[in-house]
Amino acid sequence: MKKFISLLGLLVVAAAPVSAREVLRQNFDDATVFAAGPLRSGGAWTVKPAEPDDFTITSEEKFSPPCAFKVHRKTRAGWAVLSLPLADGHDFAFEFKLRCTTGNGIVLQFKERDSDKVAAGVLLQAGARPSGYTAEMRWRGDGTLPELPADAWFTCRIRFDVCERVYMLEIVTPDGCEHRGEIPYPLAGNGVCDRVYFINILPIDCQSFIDDVIVTQSESPAVGSRKSLDGAASSPDAELAAVLAGRSESVYAAKPGTSAVVEFAPEADVGGLVLQSSGALPQISVTALNQMGHTLDLGKNLTPSASGFYLLPPTQKVRKIQLDFAAPAVLTACRFYSLPHAGQGQLDQEFAAKVDAEYRLPVYDLQYPGHARAQLTFVNHTRGEVPVRVTLTERGSQQPWGEALELNLPVGKSDHFFELKDLPNGEYLTTIADHSDPEAEIHGKIERLLRLRTSPACSAAPLKELTGQKIFFPDAFYLAEAKQVEFIPGVAEKHPAVRGVPGEDEHWVHMADDIFLDQDGHICINYHTLDRQWHLASRQAYHAVALDDTLEHWESLPGLAAIPPQHRPMDSCLPAPAVPDWEPKPGVDGKITYRFYDAEADGPVRLDQVNLEVVNGAAPGTVGYQKYDWQVMRPAPWTIWPIWYKAPGEALILSRTPLVDAPPPTGVLESPNSGSDLLFGRWLSDDGKTLFVGHGRHLIRHAPYTARYDNLYDRARIVAVWRTRDGINWEQNYVAPPDANKPPADQSYGGHNFRVPDGSGLRIAFFNRYSAYYQQISWELIYSWDGFRWTRFQDRPQFLPNGPLGDFFHGGGYVGGNAIEKDGKIYQLMGWVNDHYHFQSEIVHTYSPTAKGLTAEFLRRNYAPRHLEEWPYFQKHFDGSYEKLAEHTQKATSGFGVMVYRKDGYFAATAGNTPAHLVTVPLTAQGGLKINAAVDKDGYLEIKLLQNGRAVFGYARRFTDVDAVALPVFDRLPAGEFQVEIIMQNARLYTLEF
Repeated sequence: MKKFISLLGLLVVAAAPVSAREVLRQNFDDATVFAAGPLRSGGAWTVKPAEPDDFTITSEEKFSPPCAFKVHRKTRAGWAVLSLPLADGHDFAFEFKLRCTTGNGIVLQFKERDSDKVAAGVLLQAGARPSGYTAEMRWRGDGTLPELPADAWFTCRIRFDVCERVYMLEIVTPDGCEHRGEIPYPLAGNGVCDRVYFINILPIDCQSFIDDVIVTQSESPAVGSRKSLDGAASSPDAELAAVLAGRSESVYAAKPGTSAVVEFAPEADVGGLVLQSSGALPQISVTALNQMGHTLDLGKNLTPSASGFYLLPPTQKVRKIQLDFAAPAVLTACRFYSLPHAGQGQLDQEFAAKVDAEYRLPVYDLQYPGHARAQLTFVNHTRGEVPVRVTLTERGSQQPWGEALELNLPVGKSDHFFELKDLPNGEYLTTIADHSDPEAEIHGKIERLLRLRTSPACSAAPLKELTGQKIFFPDAFYLAEAKQVEFIPGVAEKHPAVRGVPGEDEHWVHMADDIFLDQDGHICINYHTLDRQWHLASRQAYHAVALDDTLEHWESLPGLAAIPPQHRPMDSCLPAPAVPDWEPKPGVDGKITYRFYDAEADGPVRLDQVNLEVVNGAAPGTVGYQKYDWQVMRPAPWTIWPIWYKAPGEALILSRTPLVDAPPPTGVLESPNSGSDLLFGRWLSDDGKTLFVGHGRHLIRHAPYTARYDNLYDRARIVAVWRTRDGINWEQNYVAPPDANKPPADQSYGGHNFRVPDGSGLRIAFFNRYSAYYQQISWELIYSWDGFRWTRFQDRPQFLPNGPLGDFFHGGGYVGGNAIEKDGKIYQLMGWVNDHYHFQSEIVHTYSPTAKGLTAEFLRRNYAPRHLEEWPYFQKHFDGSYEKLAEHTQKATSGFGVMVYRKDGYFAATAGNTPAHLVTVPLTAQGGLKINAAVDKDGYLEIKLLQNGRAVFGYARRFTDVDAVALPVFDRLPAGEFQVEIIMQNARLYTLEF
């Protein structure tokens, strides 16, 4: 790959040394420029804070005494602008010192002269690698740079090459080591910047300290990657021709008013000129004659740099150039330069405009159908074939995998398939490069990620002793034989309970807290309301009572209702080793001292005392806000940290980096532990030897498998699970990723998982399935026998699908674990649901305190650039009208309800017209046997017990036309091992209960 030219400029000027001069230095120490407190407008600075003290001069942290510049995010974004005294056409560097805590940082934006357009951007956060803007103004990290240190001053240097139209990042760590990035970020526009914006970024209370800003600029205008036109230029004047040819000791004497003519053969693209003289260099005027015979004025009275470089306007197909001298000069060298070569950033940008590419699925997992081959889809946006070269490189080792592919992409869509059965688990960087000129030094390219992480085989084995337990049938885990049987998930029905009033602001959020049976046996729900921005001060408590068993009529009353003692059907009685002791343990003074774990001093980790702390990113005064002060560090929002609460007042942080990281910035290939704000749960295995945590992840995605109108259109939301057996070493697995049967952009939005009471080791999750194309969240059942390998029914109906337009559950929502049992049915809370689509949720709550501003013009301004017209429902439900969409948005409501389903009816082994035959593995149990089953009028279910493969006398029953959740079969079971044999037709078996 071509070596990039020094970003301080390659000035090929008669062996003149490359030099730079300092044009600005700001140490924030001059009291006459900056008074204590808020920065003032005027001079080189302009400040637009969201809060009065967002940008201040402070002495609490400084690199060089007495003060530094503090950037603080209290609520909304603000910025401080520094003017840059830069000359056109010169390379420059912007350098400063930065200090911040983990997760805190700053964004810098460089803007074009006389424009509000952003030419470049840099994202710096402690604990993460630096990122710059891509051509699409999305963040892309530079993996060759180190993670930025926390709580220490380091140097950031940004070098701008105005000829290559790129900028690159450098970091000098506190130990003095220099790290130079390898990614050339594209410099938008003409490369002339005159302002840098310091922007305070999330999280709330983010603080960064800046000191010693230095701006340097090359002495001479940049030549960059321009090529010398030696050999192409000559002159009718013999003396000038000798100088152009570089002959030793040749000179050309120019008198005032002299016109020197230079001819080019073949015609040349000209962008610069270098002159050397034995005396002072004169001002010159330059005209050119192009191939069309047109005379072009390239500049009057041009003044050279100290090294003799004259920057000319880029001019193509030049036949002749005339130099007019205003003063005498004795030229010893005359050299013309071509236009600058397109840099990597520019080539990448141009290629990305031609070709899109992405894998059909975000993750490939060989336990699912349709995952044996990875489908890489290309979209060629040009009018002809595009030759490309495709390579796969293992992300961790950077080792190439397989042979490079050379493809000619046809116009429109095309696919290429990679066989996965012999590919080791891992992530493979897929580079698609322009191959139209194989001999070129550099090629435009785009990069995509092939993720293959096949779920490991289930590590659990069926329990043998099942007294007091139930066998569920999501699959044949407890069966030694299964013929003509089909395993299906259950389906629930939904009932609205309380729904907000359209257009209401103060009580817009309606969120359920608990469901229970009151003293009169009525179904009752405690709930609360909040304003649209979730302020704690707006919280109001209520309770709702169902007036009849149909759940059609409810009465709401102020205040919370008392909850009588009652059975909770989803509360599992945990085995003693699985009971956690992981809650924080304050000391006698009410405080906790945090420190990092020391294996030698602290000994083996007790898993039952390890909490997986999810750092909430909520704003102060809103639901979920917590100020994290762990003394030795300050964690970033939406990261997860394993913390051992070993003893009262003592907390040990088991890792110096988060187990689950924050969501990745836009444009960055996510880290292997990228996170999100979506929860899935934490738990111990029944034997207490394994600790699990499930959490959402963001995987960066690209067209054509994105929904551009989505609020996070450049990523797929998915759930992963981590497990450890020692608290230090963790392994990760994806949870039930979608297969090829699901529509593109099918994602998972977290979920609620639980250990099934008396479920023989079964775990179930209500999985939030999110269709980004349709902007809806529905619920489906997934399951696991070992907590690590999770399985979904890819081609089955949802446990609770979305209702039609206008339904309280049309948009989606979230389900919790609160439920009650009544008359053989489970009544479970639909804790918070919405009637509006996901992109609307982005603005109807958290964004705006009222609905009044959500006008058609507001929606058009926000969503037209995100191609909302491509959303399937825009035409179907709103006739392509922003006015109708605005009316629907203003009337959006939230609420809660109840979903009702059969007791233990999560899954069923089913038989149709062909009899099914099931035999369990050998097991033991004391007491009797009941079944939860439904047999149709034209069906039957025969059940018998076997020992040593033979029927046990007296243990056979036949059922017809029955539907019961606890149907007695045998009052007493035989001693020793036995198997249960079932033959059934037109019947459904939900559980065997021992």
